[in-house]
Amino acid sequence: MAVNLLTAAALLAAAPLITAQDANTAGHDCSYMQAIPRPERPSDWPTFNFDGMEWATRPLLPAPDRLDLCMDQYYPQSATSGIQLIFMDEDVEGEIAIAKLNYQGTETPVMHFTSGRNALLGAVIRQDEVGEWYIYVTQSQDFEEGMIYYLFEIHVEDEDLVASVALTIVNIDNKPPRIEAFDACQVDELGDARLTECVYNVHDPDGQISTSVMAFEIESDRGDEDIFYIEGHVNSSDWFTMTMTIGIQQPLDFEANALHIFTVNALDSVPNIGPASSASIMVQVQNVEHRPPRWVEVFAVQQFDEKTAQEFTVRAIDGDTAINKPIYYDIITEEGDDFFSITTLEGGRDGGVLHVAPIDRDALQREVFRLTLVAYKYDNRTFATEANVVIIINDINDQFPEPMQEEYRLSIPEETPLTLYFGDQQFGFHDRDLGENAQYDVRLVSVHPENVASAFYVAPEVGYQEQTFIMGTVDHAMLDYEVPEFQHIEIQVVATDRMNSSLQGVATVYIDLINWNDEEPIFEADSHTVTFEETVGAGFYVTTVRANDRDIGDRVEHSLMGNAAEFLSIDEATGAINVSIDDAFDYHRQNEFYIQVRAVDTLGDGPYHTATNMLTINILDINNTPPSLRLPRGSPHVEENVPEGYVITTEITATDPDTTAYLRFEIDWETSYATKQGRETPAIEFHNCVEIITVHNEDNTGAANGHLLVKEIRDNVTIDFEEFEVLYLTVRVVDQNTYIGDDSDEMTFTIIIVDMNDNWPIWSEGSLEQSFLVRENATSGVVIGSVLATDIDGPLYNQVRYSIQPIRDTPEDLVNIDFRTGQLTVGLNHAIDADLPPREYLYYTVTASDRCTEEDPEDCPDDPTFWETPGEISIYITDTNNKEPQPDYTQFQVEVEIYEDAGEGSEVVQLVAADQDREGELTCTAHTCSTTSSSRSRWRSTRTPARAPRWCSWWPPTRTERYYQQLQVEVEIYEDAGEGSEVVQLVAADQDREGELTCTAHTCSTTSSSRSRWRSTRTPARAPRWCIWWPPTRTERVEVEVYEDAGEGSEVVQLVAADQDREGELTCTAHTSSTTSSSRSRWRSTRTAARAPRWCSWWPPTRTERHYQQLQVEVEVFEDAGEGSEVVQLVAADQDREGELTCTHYQQLQVEVEVYEDAGEGSEVVQLVAADQDREAIYHTVRYQINYVIDPDLRRFFAVEQDTGRVYVDFTTDAVLDRDGDEPTHRIFLNLIDNLFSEGEGSRNTVAIEVLVILLDVNDNAPELPSPDETSWTISEGLTQGVRLSPDIHAHDRDQPFTNNSRVAYEVAGLRAVDRDLDVPDLLTIVTVPDEELWEFHGELETAMDLRGYWGTYEIRIRAYDHGDPMLDSYEWYQISIAPYNFHAPEFVFPLTGTTVRLSKERSANGPLVTVADTFLESLHATDEDGLHAGEVDFSVVANADAVQYFEIDNLGDNRGDLRLARTFDEDVREFQVTIRATDRGTDPGPQSTDTILNVVFVPSLADPTFATDTATVAFMEQVVNVETQQLPLAEDLKNYRCEDDCYPIYYRIVEGNSEGHFELDASTNVLSVVRALDREVAPSHQLVVAASNSPTATPTQGSLITVTVNVREANPRPIFVRRLYTAGISTLDTIGRELLTLQASHSENAPLTYEIDSASMQVDGSLETVRELAFQLNQQTGVLTLQIQPTANMHGMFEFDVVATDPAGETDRAEVKVYLISSRNRVSFIFVNTVEEIEANRDFIAETFSTAFDMTCNIDQVTPNTDDSGVALADQTDVRAHLIRDDIPVPAEEIEYIRADTQLLFTIQMALRTQELQLLDFVTDLSPEESSDASLITIYVLAALSAVLAFLCLLLLLTFIVRTRTLNRRLEALSMTKYGSVDSGLNRAGLAAPGTNKYATEGANPIWNETFKAPDFDAISDASGDSDLIGIEEMPQFRSDYFPPGDTSSEQGFGEPVGVHRELPTHSNNFGFHASPFSTDFTDRQFRRN
Repeated sequence: MAVNLLTAAALLAAAPLITAQDANTAGHDCSYMQAIPRPERPSDWPTFNFDGMEWATRPLLPAPDRLDLCMDQYYPQSATSGIQLIFMDEDVEGEIAIAKLNYQGTETPVMHFTSGRNALLGAVIRQDEVGEWYIYVTQSQDFEEGMIYYLFEIHVEDEDLVASVALTIVNIDNKPPRIEAFDACQVDELGDARLTECVYNVHDPDGQISTSVMAFEIESDRGDEDIFYIEGHVNSSDWFTMTMTIGIQQPLDFEANALHIFTVNALDSVPNIGPASSASIMVQVQNVEHRPPRWVEVFAVQQFDEKTAQEFTVRAIDGDTAINKPIYYDIITEEGDDFFSITTLEGGRDGGVLHVAPIDRDALQREVFRLTLVAYKYDNRTFATEANVVIIINDINDQFPEPMQEEYRLSIPEETPLTLYFGDQQFGFHDRDLGENAQYDVRLVSVHPENVASAFYVAPEVGYQEQTFIMGTVDHAMLDYEVPEFQHIEIQVVATDRMNSSLQGVATVYIDLINWNDEEPIFEADSHTVTFEETVGAGFYVTTVRANDRDIGDRVEHSLMGNAAEFLSIDEATGAINVSIDDAFDYHRQNEFYIQVRAVDTLGDGPYHTATNMLTINILDINNTPPSLRLPRGSPHVEENVPEGYVITTEITATDPDTTAYLRFEIDWETSYATKQGRETPAIEFHNCVEIITVHNEDNTGAANGHLLVKEIRDNVTIDFEEFEVLYLTVRVVDQNTYIGDDSDEMTFTIIIVDMNDNWPIWSEGSLEQSFLVRENATSGVVIGSVLATDIDGPLYNQVRYSIQPIRDTPEDLVNIDFRTGQLTVGLNHAIDADLPPREYLYYTVTASDRCTEEDPEDCPDDPTFWETPGEISIYITDTNNKEPQPDYTQFQVEVEIYEDAGEGSEVVQLVAADQDREGELTCTAHTCSTTSSSRSRWRSTRTPARAPRWCSWWPPTRTERYYQQLQVEVEIYEDAGEGSEVVQLVAADQDREGELTCTAHTCSTTSSSRSRWRSTRTPARAPRWCIWWPPTRTERVEVEVYEDAGEGSEVVQLVAADQDREGELTCTAHTSSTTSSSRSRWRSTRTAARAPRWCSWWPPTRTERHYQQLQVEVEVFEDAGEGSEVVQLVAADQDREGELTCTHYQQLQVEVEVYEDAGEGSEVVQLVAADQDREAIYHTVRYQINYVIDPDLRRFFAVEQDTGRVYVDFTTDAVLDRDGDEPTHRIFLNLIDNLFSEGEGSRNTVAIEVLVILLDVNDNAPELPSPDETSWTISEGLTQGVRLSPDIHAHDRDQPFTNNSRVAYEVAGLRAVDRDLDVPDLLTIVTVPDEELWEFHGELETAMDLRGYWGTYEIRIRAYDHGDPMLDSYEWYQISIAPYNFHAPEFVFPLTGTTVRLSKERSANGPLVTVADTFLESLHATDEDGLHAGEVDFSVVANADAVQYFEIDNLGDNRGDLRLARTFDEDVREFQVTIRATDRGTDPGPQSTDTILNVVFVPSLADPTFATDTATVAFMEQVVNVETQQLPLAEDLKNYRCEDDCYPIYYRIVEGNSEGHFELDASTNVLSVVRALDREVAPSHQLVVAASNSPTATPTQGSLITVTVNVREANPRPIFVRRLYTAGISTLDTIGRELLTLQASHSENAPLTYEIDSASMQVDGSLETVRELAFQLNQQTGVLTLQIQPTANMHGMFEFDVVATDPAGETDRAEVKVYLISSRNRVSFIFVNTVEEIEANRDFIAETFSTAFDMTCNIDQVTPNTDDSGVALADQTDVRAHLIRDDIPVPAEEIEYIRADTQLLFTIQMALRTQELQLLDFVTDLSPEESSDASLITIYVLAALSAVLAFLCLLLLLTFIVRTRTLNRRLEALSMTKYGSVDSGLNRAGLAAPGTNKYATEGANPIWNETFKAPDFDAISDASGDSDLIGIEEMPQFRSDYFPPGDTSSEQGFGEPVGVHRELPTHSNNFGFHASPFSTDFTDRQFRRN
């Protein structure tokens, strides 16, 4: 402000002169420098020319231009004074020229300050080097603290004008602001975004220029800038001080961060930063109570031993830690778990103690207990936290294995392997311990006899807890009943605890052995041999063969086996053998006999043992030998119908050892027979069907063959399978020259006839002619009948199949036939119609065929012949009455008029109706109505079925409401009925003599239930008889019943019409049903009366109850009825010819009676009064009875006094009167009877009356509340007071409506919490809502207060009461569930926002996250104060995509979760910012969530420190010790990434290369020093291996090693060339400037080197002499040798010279260079499949490789990309152009081509190059031939095609091989057969005695087939099988009907079928079932299952 005032004063003083001196006062407008905000200097800043002006006119000129200085206008004041305005920024560093003096003198001008002190400004006037005078300001100015305006004068020698300078210091924004923040900011948590009350002052000395643009910035490494913001405010009255207010952008969370500390930066316009421009702000978050307690000391699992008391301390703190209220504790356990309790330690701040009473785990058989610990604030239980804990009870080994039974007793057969069966007793032990304590060993211990336990086993041998075992015999031979001490056995089963052998359980097993036949008979000698003559006779003693058996009580029986019993006998007991018949032996037939003697024991019921012994009998010869006959093996198969002469066999042979024998064959037809299906065939069908011809063998008549041939038995008839299927021929051979003994031998020869299909199916007799009936409209599948055809062929060809075809216009698909059974069934559903058109029969052709129809043709027999036999059938259609009669209204009128004097028999109307049924007619007969209240007239038809006529009705005589029940009040009309269409015709009759009744039809409006109504125009004394209508088109409503035996002319219904004339009569005609036993008598009344009779009824002669039902005892009387008005007219009829029954009017009778429902026993109901007009007392004494027959239930309630007629309450059962039940009224049926005891003539009369008892209500029913199972409420915790709940509740009171007895009200009688322990206030009330119109009273629950905090399940007790006298009520408990309302969002306990954790990458990969400190990461934990699910929290990873991808959370329950790594990553170190969201499960109004940020850093915790590089190089001067040190590279330990207090130390040590002790390494800094002098002459370098590890002695890994090369520096270092010889080649194709080679030298001190060509050493060929000095240029710094000439064709030879490398010290080294002149014929191109960069990197290696391989020097001339045919460069191919030198001469192309042909050498080179991943494709010269790429491509395509064809052929061959192999296998299986007589068939069993077998059953033993035996065979025919081993075989399980043999792989298995699959035999629908021919291959070769 002072500056401006001074400036203004100066300007005012100078104002009069400004206009006069404008040309001399020019200056800049410097006002912009003081503008706020300050703009940039104007872009049109002017320049001024002051040339020629003098001091007097313009004393001061502008100084050199600067942005911080501005010379404004000059203001002359007078000729001797003027003011120059100058503006200068404050804080300008250094001296500054502010103005130039327009003065050229030599004397220094003088300054005089009139305002301000020069000491502060430091202004001086100096002359520069060119003589110009300037005013300099030498001191920096401070606007805020120094002078802001200076005014001084300048006096110049010899000048009158004193120039004044007004220097204004301009304020700039150069001072930092200062924040004054001394107090902490306190802000309540939660709430919305807002400005807080935290306001701080900010001061800036720069004032408005700074404060007007002041901004604020929050710096925080914890994200506080996202939570807070700063709002500034400037007070215009004080621009130097402003305020800043802290605001919050989101609610604060005390638990997440109770203290926010961040930095606020005040930023002015520059901005200027100073120590006070930033302030650390501390925001203290004030805790607001809303969190439940938080567990700080709790456990998830506790495990301890059973039967021990335990105490555990738990502690929770207030989740609102700043409030820190006392915490109380509670416990929730499962039902019955009363072992647990918890107490709160005094004060509620030290936790609670969980008490566990001793638990017997073994008794409970339970080891895991789950309970919930609840911590809640002492004054508010809604703030509660649960902790689910598990108690695991350790088992202690205190239980012994307890046997399930102490003793077991059983009996087992001796010497039998078996598993013991203990019946219903469980055999085992039970150890109630757990785990290894419940394991025990089980063993057997012998008690008696010794070592008997070894004969048994027990399994398993180890048990666990409750387990059963099996016990069986293992050495059953030891259990021998014949050893007495083993007959009774005692064994202990001992179970021993495996962990404590003292714990044992013992069970005793008592076993009694059962003696059975287990020993075999043993013969006294192994064999016996006897000799005697063949002529011995009967009784001859042969020998004794005896066997003994050691079984106790066993007896051995001896017998002879085979046919030996025919000629020998044996004593059953002693074994003595005798000859039993004469002539039993013949030497020529058999001279040696082997007799099998069988010994069988007999103990027990079997099985029995058999032993055999061989008796050999040698016969001494006596000459008498009959011939011997032999038949061929097997039975021949002969097809039926073969021609005469067909040879069956030629293999029948006969021999006779006699030399004079003459043999002839014959057939004994008398003993031959044939069978068909096991039955013998008549002889006429097979006798002489074959003949046998004798053919001798050459001239030997003692040997002959028989040829068996077929013969005709009739013309063209030979063998017929249909007559017989097996032919048994008795073939006899006769020795015609025999003199003594038998002259013949005979055998039965079996021939099997093979069936052929030579017969057609034949319809069974009557099968086609039978009557088939089907009912029309029959449903599909109804069986009609069946047809049957048979085929006399065998099973293969007698399978008949059926088909059907309609004929004679019979429709298709009406009838189906079963293809296999011939059953006829209905086809289409309801399609058979007998009426339209009329059809009586369905005609069909059925065909029977024997054609094979198997799915697999291979299953059909070989003969393809088949036969078909057609036949016709007819099926009669039974008509049904399914068509309705249709009245023909054209033939008669529905309304009929007749004269009133119409006489008897006059026709009223002729009805005409048509019925579409095929047969029958309709006859209607009138019948009187029956007697039931709902009865209707019935009609009887002369046939069945028929259609009912339209109506037949009756009417009651006195009441109209009864009539309505009979009236058909539903009317149908067509929807298109027009105006005037008839709806209904009403007909009514009036019994009054005069008057009439008009019936009017009314149709109800539009409802579907409209019914016609009728209205009377008057109120008659009597109701009309009827008001009948009928619809014009419908008849089905009327039902008429007729007896099924109604005869011709029987009346069906009598139509009745009424005449309304006054006079007339109505005649009722009785009809008696014709022939039925239930005929009933009818009666006829004929009279003329003014009124029609009241009723027309009938009754059977012996029953009267039908009559009682007609009497109307409910009577209606007009209220104004006068004296004498009739109440009711009782009418009775008396069947007696004489006499009558008089009924008296009962005006005194109370027909309706009211009685209270609680009337007691004996209470009077009504007093009956009756009179009888008979004269005699016995006849007119009326007695009363209740007719219990009509309603037996009346007996339970009422009785009547017989003589007085008093009706009273009489309870005969437990039933009582109850108006509120199903019987509010009771109708009592009473009989009034005169002459009850039938005195006098015995007749008596009965009148029936009814009394209606109406029960009056008493309040005896309490309101009935609905069942709790049906009513409950689920409401929200968020409900406020006054909310009605749905559903309402309705308690029904069964008492009489609209009385106080049934008026119901409600009240709440109690409320209790089910799942919470809290004091429940009156949360709810109930309001009674009446509905007076419906008389219903509902109760609606209403909230009595806000429900917040009262979540949970409650039971409310509701009372419902009525207002009767006495008042009755009922109570019921109902469940109310208050679902938690989600008031709160979750709050994190861990992690708090900004938490950083360092995790182990390796240990966290497949499990819980593990920190670097090798501890599990703490579980995520959040709290939520809400109840139940609203307080249950789930965690998820959100926001950051990387975090979502790599992390997942396992929610553990209890508001905890484990953060897990979902997938691994490759990086060693990786950081994630994981946003974790805690979301509660609240549903009302929805879930809430809270996010927290967890910084996760994964580091390789198993990694060792590693060096960034594996090599390092340092240098030490030789011969110097402890002078130099070298810092080696430091190792990086990834484990220490972002570590703070948990960093791992790194230790360094030399592990290799310091064996001589030259070096020492600092273990912590890795600084290397020399401790023993080095000698370069001894070793120019040393290699050390330095290891880094986390411990001084750890074994280093590869990555933690670094190889340090220590170069020993020389005392006199010098350059050294890398190579001693460098070579290159040039040709005419090269150009000037081509780089030929690079020379490279090294220096031990890495000093810079210079290279130069030693010209003196240059040696060249004569052709090169002229260019020797000009040929090359060598770069002195890089050593690159460049070509400087253009080679020509006449140049040849080479350049040879030295290059010298020189260091700065002048030391040198030399290398030789040779440059050869080469031509294109010396060039070779090496083609590599590599990039140019890869080739350049290995250039020297390539040259060296080729040099070594070719034994030449290879010089690489050029490396370029290779090109394709079109010249396009290939990125992946490189052309290396080189030349080869040998003996200093370039190698020509011819020689290179020769080398190129050496493929082995080329391969070797390629392999060497591949070691550096270089792939040599080829090398070529100018002489190399070019290959066509197209040709190679074609070759590749051809080879690929050939390969594809070859692969296809191989696949085809493989498939062919598989298919062919399977085909051959099937053929082999089909050709295979069972190997009879082999081991497979099981026939080689010694000792088998079966029909047709003998002692020679063993293969090879039968002398018939053994030429060494020459004897006849007595066993050729078995006449009996009494000694067969097959006796009793039918009792074996294999022959039971439910037996199915196990599958096997034997040859008997079905061909080509899997093992275990048994194909069932075809039955061919014959009568054989599964019993096919005995010789069927299917029968003999297959297993089958019997169904």
